[in-house]
Amino acid sequence: MKRLITILSAVSIALISCQQNLVPDQQEIAASADEVMTRSYSTGKVTDNDPIIFLPATNMKAWTDIESLEDRFDACKVPESRLSNMTTEALVKSIMNYPMNFLVLAYSNPQDALNLIIKHSPLHQEFLSRNDAAEVFVNLYAETEVDMRVDKGCFDGDYVNLSYVNTMFMDYFLASKHMTGLDNDSVKQKLSEAVARKLQERLQDCDTFSQKSIIPLFNINDVESLGISSTSQITPRSLGAQTTVVTIYEQIIDAFDYSNSEMTSIEMENITNFYVSQFPNAIVRGASTRKYNSHSYAWYDSSLNNKRWIEYYDHSGNPQLQKFWTNDAFVECTESEAEVIFYTDFQHSAVKLPNGNYLSKWHEGPLMEHAPTYGPYSSSNRRYFKFNFTPKTGGITISGTTSVSLDQPYFYNIVNPRDYLTYSWEIRFMDAPEPKPFWASVDESRGRFCHLEFQDYGLFKIKVTAYNRGYQVRTGQLDVLALPPM
Repeated sequence: MKRLITILSAVSIALISCQQNLVPDQQEIAASADEVMTRSYSTGKVTDNDPIIFLPATNMKAWTDIESLEDRFDACKVPESRLSNMTTEALVKSIMNYPMNFLVLAYSNPQDALNLIIKHSPLHQEFLSRNDAAEVFVNLYAETEVDMRVDKGCFDGDYVNLSYVNTMFMDYFLASKHMTGLDNDSVKQKLSEAVARKLQERLQDCDTFSQKSIIPLFNINDVESLGISSTSQITPRSLGAQTTVVTIYEQIIDAFDYSNSEMTSIEMENITNFYVSQFPNAIVRGASTRKYNSHSYAWYDSSLNNKRWIEYYDHSGNPQLQKFWTNDAFVECTESEAEVIFYTDFQHSAVKLPNGNYLSKWHEGPLMEHAPTYGPYSSSNRRYFKFNFTPKTGGITISGTTSVSLDQPYFYNIVNPRDYLTYSWEIRFMDAPEPKPFWASVDESRGRFCHLEFQDYGLFKIKVTAYNRGYQVRTGQLDVLALPPM
């Protein structure tokens, strides 16, 4: 019996020794059971009043090595048992530390991003379940200022001087209708005062803030009916001019021209710098800009000179992007054949490069080259397309005299020319390239008309070809006969 006790004692001492060796230093990544499961926050006992510190604040490289969006969400999950014991104040600060809040800047509709965050985050779900959520959130919001320094961190534990990314998250969150209790009189009054102050500050600093930073405040005012009186005299800068683009086969797509409502250089630097820090394995191929988005770049104009923003929906709210691949120049294909990729869940588009990487515009952020599963968009549901253009014949009607005399001027024009098409004229005598017994002068702007003088008797064929962005989409022909007088 004494021998058994001795053996058990030795085993216990050995186990204790092993456990002591597994305890990390205070500066190392978490080793408690909860922390190992979530892989997302650092060591140290967390009391009810302490906010959660997520992985980017302790080990940015480990965070940025997580490739897919889904895996990053998983790395941020906190056990519900822990959340339920936290104060609402601690939950709000934890939300400000949450690494995925930046998605409100990556999606065309910030509401879609917020829905995605709440779906994947027990932290946000627990906070929204609290009766005092609105009061606590607004109390913090009223104290915050935006710090536009490009190197201002999102995970530095500062809950007053916020980074641009965290500021935008708070604005969009308040305008989302996810939080109940904002209609409480005292909460609403405090929110109204805070929004009015922030609105005036941003409107008065045009060198720092563009409409991108101002519109979310107007949204809060409208959604929560704050009745900020100054808004009647304040008009946000132009939201962009409505325009159109045309598919290769001439289907009309609604678009926007944001050329006159670009972000400020400070806003662009903040957004670009944040994406570079979060996704260092991606490569910036174009600056942040509001002039074009992922759909426009992938389907319409893959150049940095693109000045058209194309939404999935048209101006009336109807889906329109599929026009590019329905009876048009793109056809669905396998992943290996793909030239353009459409992310069906989050309405994002990308171009496939020869090296297998994707090139896509991250909303108003930069144009990025990235691995197929790396970036702020879920890659779980994608469709693949390739370019499959076939020139069309017919469709052009040429107006003009078909029986002519020699050495007399005649005028020929295209019936109902299209502004987006460029026209090319070819005149042949007796269906041969030579000789050319005629004189021709073609409209130099877009080739919509032609002046001709015929210098020999015989059959002349006037051919017109229409090009849309360099692709032949229409043709037409008019036969003209020059006969000697009877």
